[in-house]
Formats: sequence, structure tokens, C-alpha cells
Amino acid sequence: MEHFITWMKGIVLLFFVFTALLYFIPRNVYKKYIRFFMEMMLILAIMYPLLQAVFKENALENLIHYDEFWQEMDNMKLDAEHFEEEQNTYYLKECEKNVEENLRQLILQHGYEVKNIEVKLNTSYEIEDISLVLEQTEKKQKKEDISLIQKEILNFYQIEENRLELKVQ
Repeated sequence: MEHFITWMKGIVLLFFVFTALLYFIPRNVYKKYIRFFMEMMLILAIMYPLLQAVFKENALENLIHYDEFWQEMDNMKLDAEHFEEEQNTYYLKECEKNVEENLRQLILQHGYEVKNIEVKLNTSYEIEDISLVLEQTEKKQKKEDISLIQKEILNFYQIEENRLELKVQ
């Protein structure tokens, strides 16, 4: 019986505190939201002994911790996916840099210098596009040299001709 009286005193005290708080709120706009929150708190306070009886002593806390645990697991899964995505992006950029460096070496062998180079790979690490702007280092320039460079690039990287843009300045 003593628990019941203590519980009732708590509910009455909570009700009076909430009612007093409503008088100190300056704007009527917020009153309906605060009143809703207070009503929910009162309902939980009234239902607390019932919840305790149904779920025993620490069962409610265990359920809360259980939900928190699974929320943390979901967050960790999202973090891992984000990390994997960033790692894949990093590998993709590194592969693009390696292809660019290989192209530089190939073009230098033919007497040209690379002014601008852009290589784009897809997520399967296949070449999507290659864009090259070359500048000749030697005085001679032949169309045959440019077509030879183009053929070597197409054959070496196994790409279609429309994926290679080659300009000479």
C-alpha cells in the first residue's frame, strides 16, 4: 500500500509541476506542443507500475539497451559502408594516376610532351575516357606519329576509338 501512495504522490506532484510550467510559457504557439509532451510524461508515470509488473524489474531497461545496441550496430554498418566507399574512390583515383603516368611514358617515347591528361575509370576499373593534349618536343610532326600513338593507346588499353580524345598543340 505504501508503494501505491508514493506512486500517487509522484503523479500528483508531476501534474502540479507541469501545470505551473504551462503558466510560465510566453507564447501560446508552443503551449500545445509542451502540453502534448507533458501528457505523454503523465501517461508514462501512470503506466510505470504496470510496465514494471509486466516486464519485471530491469526488463524495460534491458529492452532500451537492446534497442540502443542494434542502433549502434546499424550505425557501425553505415560507417563501414561509407569507409568502403571512400576506400574504393581512393583506389580508383590511384589507378587513374597510374594509367596517366603510363600514358606519359608512352608519349615521351614518341617525341611528344603531355600538356594535359585526364583518365576516367568506371567502378569496375575499366577505362571510360582518355583525354590528351600533346605538345611536340621535336621539330618534326607527322600525322603518322599521331595516328601511331593513337593506335598504340587503343591497342594497349583495349578501348574503343570514341573513348580517346587526342589533340596536338
